[in-house]
Amino acid sequence: MQEAKNTQRALVRIGFDGTVNKLFRGPDADTR
Repeated sequence: MQEAKNTQRALVRIGFDGTVNKLFRGPDADTR
């Protein structure tokens, strides 16, 4: 899995089959 974007707010990873995984971090992660 390749990291496309890694910031303090979110981590975006792209899988080999084209799926995009977004992992939101921080106290307001559930609102995003």
